[in-house]
Amino acid sequence: MWVYRNLVKALPWFSSVRTKITDPAYSGWFLKFKPKGPYHVPQCDSNYNPPLCSNFYHDQNQVPENPSGDGDCTEPCDCGGVPCGEYLWDHRNESLREFLINEFLLGPTGLGDPNIIGFYFDDSWSNTTVTGDSWCNCTSDGCFPCCDESPIGGASEEDFHCTDDMGLTQVDTTAITDGWRMTMGAVRDAVVNAGGFAWQYMASFTGAPAQGPTCASWFRGLGKSFVSQATIMQFTNATQRPLPAVNEDLATYLLVRGPYAWLGYGWLGCIGN
Repeated sequence: MWVYRNLVKALPWFSSVRTKITDPAYSGWFLKFKPKGPYHVPQCDSNYNPPLCSNFYHDQNQVPENPSGDGDCTEPCDCGGVPCGEYLWDHRNESLREFLINEFLLGPTGLGDPNIIGFYFDDSWSNTTVTGDSWCNCTSDGCFPCCDESPIGGASEEDFHCTDDMGLTQVDTTAITDGWRMTMGAVRDAVVNAGGFAWQYMASFTGAPAQGPTCASWFRGLGKSFVSQATIMQFTNATQRPLPAVNEDLATYLLVRGPYAWLGYGWLGCIGN
């Protein structure tokens, strides 16, 4: 079994995260609102009387919605003493890195459980403007501009104004990004050494190559490289029904797969497939 872990957002509906958010001894692990607002996201959940507040920065972009859906808690949500929201780890803290590796990933709810063999990691930090994320750069319902699109970067899939609400500078986002990269490097070593793996460690490609000379060139070049890698091949135009090129995709997969390969779907978004 593979399980989801977010090493950017501290999500309090994970019990191991919630115990740290509510313990003052670990306050240095979480990024905070700047001392004085106004803020672009609510600091408090006014469904409670008195309102339930936290000085730790959090937004509501992808929280479990009550009574249903994905978004704001329009009715009280119980996250164990803090407002439900997307909190953020502060990767400048080395003791946080030790917790994420030894408990959050290798502990009894991670690779310490014999039924778990790998992870789906999510989100990232940047100290420069990131563009091209379809989740953020769109106008349909459920889309929103993201924090890492700001001039100094930020956390992916977090409220666009997050760096402003935390009072971060370019120096801060660079230090946090560097710390996050150190964390991810240490995580990779620890997970692999423990006999696990992660989705992000696989090479991937989508669909069969075009027919003709381009096809032959692809198989002799890039296609050949997948034989020696753990590889994911995603179906051509996977959101279409029926799948438009199943035979071509299957033939390609069988020709280039090595000892560890998977054919199926990548990330299709929040859709009902």
